[in-house]
Amino acid sequence: DAARLVFEPLFGQSKRNLDYVIPGTPGFDAWDEILTGFVKLTYPDENLELYVDIASDDNRGNLTDFKAHWDHTLGYMIGLKKFTRFKRWDTFIGVEYLTTRISNTFNPKFYRGNEGPNYYAKSIYDYFTYNGRFMGAHSGSSSDDLIFLLGAGNSKSMTFLSYNKERHGIKDITYPELKTEITLTFYKTILKKHIVFLTLEYEKIRNFAFIQDNISESKLIWFGYSFSLR
Repeated sequence: DAARLVFEPLFGQSKRNLDYVIPGTPGFDAWDEILTGFVKLTYPDENLELYVDIASDDNRGNLTDFKAHWDHTLGYMIGLKKFTRFKRWDTFIGVEYLTTRISNTFNPKFYRGNEGPNYYAKSIYDYFTYNGRFMGAHSGSSSDDLIFLLGAGNSKSMTFLSYNKERHGIKDITYPELKTEITLTFYKTILKKHIVFLTLEYEKIRNFAFIQDNISESKLIWFGYSFSLR
């Protein structure tokens, strides 16, 4: 059934006669389907990759609805990866930005009132909450996430440094969580099939648990070992 959705009408009003839509609605159903598309540009000579991914879990009622609220329930991700050879080291630089913020567009010509707190408010999807507040996957609904990555390595060792900024509940929470995270990871091959690693991480969250000026700080030291069977 899900595979047939891509061949059905795009706008809700054109789906009113289908057997699975909710009676009395302009063609909407009880489920959330995701329509997604992505573009990836690769420049082999520069060892550079650029990518954009856009997704929506709701269909628009008609073309007017689309023009008025084009980013309703829209999430998107943009990023780049750059690889460089420096003497005997391979280096990596990456930047990625993800946003699942609630709609920013309310055209006054077609204004139909504010949305609910979030588009996952249906109880049947409420599978992960914190004190009754829905968070969702990874950074959560109505949030954004910016990360910078830097890495260097060779056949014997690799080092990665990341700097991450997240905001949770940007529009549907009075005091959104503001998270900053710095992580440093070092991998070392000690024998052909044996690798050890060390991770150092510092995390600070302002407005933790959505309470104004409530601060959470955590520090992590993680040592590990892996063995390959191949």
